[in-house]
Amino acid sequence: MRPWPFAVQEGARMSEKARSPVASSRAASSLFAAPMTGRPPTRPPSRPPARPGTWPLLAAKLAVAPLPEGIVVGRDRLWERLDAGVRGRITLVSAPAGWGKTVLLASWCRADRPTGGRSTAWLTIEPGDHGPRFWRYLTAALRGVTAGNEGVVDAVAGPAPVGHDRRRLEALAAELACRSEPVVLVLDDAHRILDDRHRADAPGLFADLDFLSRHAGDRLRLVLATRTDPLPTLPRWRLDGELTEIRASDLAFTVEEAAELLSVHGIRLPADQVAALCAGTEGWAAGLRFAALALRGHPEPTRLVAAFGGDDPSVAAYLTGEVLAALPRQVQDALVRAAMTEQVSGGLLDALTGRADGAHLLAEAARTTGFVIPVDARPDHYRCHRMLRDLLSARLRSLPDDERLDLHQRAAQWYARHDRPLPALRHALTAGNDELARTLLRDHWADLVPYRPARQGTTLTVPASPPPPPPHELAADPELALAYAVEHLNRPDPAAALGYLTVAADDGHGHRLGDGRRDWLAAACAALRLACHQLATEAHQLATEAAGPRRDTDRLLDTDQLLALAGTVPPA
Repeated sequence: MRPWPFAVQEGARMSEKARSPVASSRAASSLFAAPMTGRPPTRPPSRPPARPGTWPLLAAKLAVAPLPEGIVVGRDRLWERLDAGVRGRITLVSAPAGWGKTVLLASWCRADRPTGGRSTAWLTIEPGDHGPRFWRYLTAALRGVTAGNEGVVDAVAGPAPVGHDRRRLEALAAELACRSEPVVLVLDDAHRILDDRHRADAPGLFADLDFLSRHAGDRLRLVLATRTDPLPTLPRWRLDGELTEIRASDLAFTVEEAAELLSVHGIRLPADQVAALCAGTEGWAAGLRFAALALRGHPEPTRLVAAFGGDDPSVAAYLTGEVLAALPRQVQDALVRAAMTEQVSGGLLDALTGRADGAHLLAEAARTTGFVIPVDARPDHYRCHRMLRDLLSARLRSLPDDERLDLHQRAAQWYARHDRPLPALRHALTAGNDELARTLLRDHWADLVPYRPARQGTTLTVPASPPPPPPHELAADPELALAYAVEHLNRPDPAAALGYLTVAADDGHGHRLGDGRRDWLAAACAALRLACHQLATEAHQLATEAAGPRRDTDRLLDTDQLLALAGTVPPA
């Protein structure tokens, strides 16, 4: 296995750069007087004297990012993707903060392995790297692979931005095209280019990079590590057929990789707990690293794994600083309100916030953070990454009670208007809107009885249970008790559902209900009791039997069969 050292603290990398020596541009170029035959420099050189009249370069920006010692995880599958990617023109490593992009590329560059004759240059981009500053650093990075033609490279590093003088860019492309072997240029934190979008030249930098890579023949291979996609050029790169994309889903740790990461931290957990931790973090590298640090010396690791989430202080601080801080306050507030639902659409967000631009807000949050994720099955719906939703939910709980109840009321009414009876029922019960809950139960009875539980291994996230009303209210309102039974049955929690069914089926309700409602209530209770039994049986079978095809006779009865067994249907 190739080693993959892992580090989460990108801030540590930045602080390392802040302490790096400063060199003049001419002195920095002398560091690369000989051609590189594989890996770029891995440490900044000693500080040479600055030359008057030149602006200084930070040599550490031109060296591969440092890696922590003693934290090594093998990830051959990603190294192989990079090896394959640099055989084409563009490799894009695009994922939100904390997915390990920089460390993956740094370990790949540092590895002692055949490079196929490639030479490699590295540039870390930071805020303010635009225009002439960007190109001066880029050409300094390339000097190590263009020895003997520094005049051509120096021409690009003149005082005017390259975009204002295409001849300089053409000269560099021509010089690269004459090389006998390809050059790999790694641009780390490439999203910083678009972070300066208030500058007119920011999007143009990606266009100029595209021009450079296209006109350098096949001698320049770009590797971009970024938190956001380079939108102006990405579609054309895809159409060219020479783009390799490595995204968060690729960077996500597998259960085996997560176990190895925990192991190098001295943590040994049972396989089911590793799987639970991996699922809870969605394989997010930073989340797993924070979990490993929290587990060190913890007296009850099982309890910590069960409780670990985005509201952990270390995780919350990271997400707040690296993800939410980039969003305007009103967008953060909207996402807090959206956290009360598992998935949110633009229309639902408008209903929760009173805004009229929910769809645009969600699309922009998805593009800029990567932690707001489009839902494949519902193109107009989004969800938050679990760790971010944990943090947002903690903020939601801090809102005043009346504000939270109003949000549940709004959600219930929106779901009811859009024929989503189950979430409407849940939010109605939580908001204390008993009348809406009864209406939903009567009008959507067939849609509310569950068909079957999730298969073993299926991830199912269910909102918190609505708070139960006082026992005397349930005893006086059998339909309300039935609504709570349906809600718990859909979790599924058959034991709790049976408790509510016992209350709903009490013989004392007969004198309060007319004949039609009394017969319907009895039928509904019978059908739900049968569903409870079948759900419990099916769940037990799924937990104990080996995975494989199941007989049709093992399936739960559908809703019409349940009602037929009960002998009636809900009253119109």
